Amino acid sequence: MKWKQWVEHGSIAALFYQSVNLLKERGHLDLSILHGDGSNTISVKGAI
Repeated sequence: MKWKQWVEHGSIAALFYQSVNLLKERGHLDLSILHGDGSNTISVKGAI
């Protein structure tokens, strides 16, 4: 599969959520150091 297919299939999101859940279960999820950033960078040449 290619990246776009993984995203559309939900595989990337599932991997992220399962990783976070595993960290939480093992007591390694420390939200006190979580930083939120709402900025976005636009690609000058575009992206595929």
